[in-house]
Amino acid sequence: MRRNERSSLDSFQRVKEFLTQHPLADEPEALGAQAAELDDVIQRLSSEVVGQDAGIRFTRAHIERERNLAETLYDDHMQPISRIARDVFGRSGMDKAFRMPRTRVIVPLVTAALAMAKAAEQEKEVFLRHGLPQDFIEQLKSAASALEETRTAKTKSARDRTTATASVQDQAKRGRKAVRLLDAVLLPRLRKDPQLLAAWKSAKRVRPTALPVVPVVAAAEEVGEGTDAALKVA
Repeated sequence: MRRNERSSLDSFQRVKEFLTQHPLADEPEALGAQAAELDDVIQRLSSEVVGQDAGIRFTRAHIERERNLAETLYDDHMQPISRIARDVFGRSGMDKAFRMPRTRVIVPLVTAALAMAKAAEQEKEVFLRHGLPQDFIEQLKSAASALEETRTAKTKSARDRTTATASVQDQAKRGRKAVRLLDAVLLPRLRKDPQLLAAWKSAKRVRPTALPVVPVVAAAEEVGEGTDAALKVA
């Protein structure tokens, strides 16, 4: 939740408390539809903030898992096959089918791994003869699939976070409008009571809140940057 939206929610809640503690009309309708609108905004905002925070947390978790799976796929599954192929086949042309990708960007890395698995199926006995486990092709495919599934999950979490953030912004706009409309109705009545007027002005004021210190990497993740660029081979 951004600083201005967090401050707005705090203001909306104070306004609600003010209206509850200082009833200014015999009938709720006297405050207009904006009073019910504000109640709805507070409820929706509180819910969307949870979804937004969950999206951020899940995205971070998937980014870390994606990084680990990419390293495992590259170092533990693809490199042994490529090294054996280079020494066994030499520069016969077959070695090119098992050449390592120049990048660890997720999508091309998964594509290269699956292509390597397909090529290895044609020369499986060669690799088994040189010490790879019987199921090395299945292990390679499984590692590639796990990485792709994590990438998909990360994308979904980031999308959910973006959707929740957009909703938070919309609800904050609704809430600010409701408070302005309440202010238009209440000010003429509150001018007769300076103390109550001061309490109302304090309640509706949007107070700045301090932003938490966010590491550079986390900040990049929160605006939607993944690990693809960070995983490129220097």
